[in-house]
Amino acid sequence: MVDLRSLSLKQLRAFAATMRTGSVTQAAQALFVTPPAISTHLKSLEKIAGHAIYQKNAEGPEATEIGQELLEAANEIEKVIERTRVKIEALAAGASGSVSLGVVSTGKYFAPGIVARFRQFHPDIRVRLAIGNRTEIIKGLEHREFDLLIMGRPPAHVAVEREVLGDHPHILVAAPDHPLVGDPDILPEDLLRETFLAREDGSGTRALMTRFLDRVGGGRTFNFVEMGTNETIKQAVMAGLGI
Repeated sequence: MVDLRSLSLKQLRAFAATMRTGSVTQAAQALFVTPPAISTHLKSLEKIAGHAIYQKNAEGPEATEIGQELLEAANEIEKVIERTRVKIEALAAGASGSVSLGVVSTGKYFAPGIVARFRQFHPDIRVRLAIGNRTEIIKGLEHREFDLLIMGRPPAHVAVEREVLGDHPHILVAAPDHPLVGDPDILPEDLLRETFLAREDGSGTRALMTRFLDRVGGGRTFNFVEMGTNETIKQAVMAGLGI
């Protein structure tokens, strides 16, 4: 059995250069080493292979079948090394690698567009997009699972750099035939009689809604039905279940 564990890149390069240039002397010049060093690498490589790797003829050295296999291996290794070099340089320049984006549920309607635009300019960067409620996304940030976040209010207890993407208005939504639709003078009492459709505890939208109703209602209780997704809430609003 041939044991290639002691095979070295220097040996393969010496052999490839000898076959490419046609002589040990020229191979040494190409690799900036001495001819004896090339000869030593060739002998070591031949010993590892256990068979002759090239033969001499009038036109110069010619690789044997075993030598051809070694040349192919050397060529593939050089390709891998070159790809690795390019990737390392790209990573160092910020043009490659991966980025993890955490987005709160309400941002999922425009986040894919942002990712698509980003990919146009950085096609070699892998993107992982995670959607969750505010608590889940902040927890992921605390555990360093995300590089970037899209959310309504950045967490105060985590040191982050923040950039405003745009306005994030919140409005009341009701079915078209709801009695409050079109009423310009809605009173707090009118709202507190309604059933509110709320996201689960931990959602930023849920927290905002609760603060709003506590403020307009002066701490009075209000009715709500909890739902896990924005899509379910939209369907419930259309069905007249609440606002």
